[in-house]
Amino acid sequence: MLTLSDSIPCDPNDRPFPIVRVSTNKPLLAVITTSKPLGTRTHYWGQRTVPCTPPECGACDAGVAFRWHCYATCFDHRTQLHFLLELTAAASESIIQYGRDHGTTRGCGIKCSRIPAVSNGRIHIQTTPTDPNKYPIPSEPDLAVLLSRLWNIPLSEIQTPNRTVIIPEISVNRIEEKIQREKKREHARGNGRKDL
Repeated sequence: MLTLSDSIPCDPNDRPFPIVRVSTNKPLLAVITTSKPLGTRTHYWGQRTVPCTPPECGACDAGVAFRWHCYATCFDHRTQLHFLLELTAAASESIIQYGRDHGTTRGCGIKCSRIPAVSNGRIHIQTTPTDPNKYPIPSEPDLAVLLSRLWNIPLSEIQTPNRTVIIPEISVNRIEEKIQREKKREHARGNGRKDL
């Protein structure tokens, strides 16, 4: 059933997060909102980056080479955009080191640029602590949830370090009960009743 809403979701995991690439003509300035970036092996397959999912990985079976990518959520204060940043292993080194040095990457200011300034140029990242009072950032989304939605992989099939994934079980009866409640509400609205 499609559910439409006239308000923005309060839960940051319900909002779509665009993937932003580092431009060739100007640096990307943002603040990391992820406490700990996550990485995985990926393939460029089917005109997009997809995760390597052994033992049943179609890209591996087709002989497509893998590379490791790091993912973090970031916030751009100029555009007010909360987005997902994808980086290669080499590009993510400074962010990972910042996390080791400070115990978290959340609140880390980044300036990303391509050297040389071509679309496949190496990404150079400068990191700096930011003042949370001067540059407040949105609440931290669940990165594993965002990646599971991006790649259409059930969250129960994603393993992350130091994280226990708890998936609530929803029985068929509970789903049917919810559908019946929705039908009653629709019927009540159709009859002009507002008491349900």
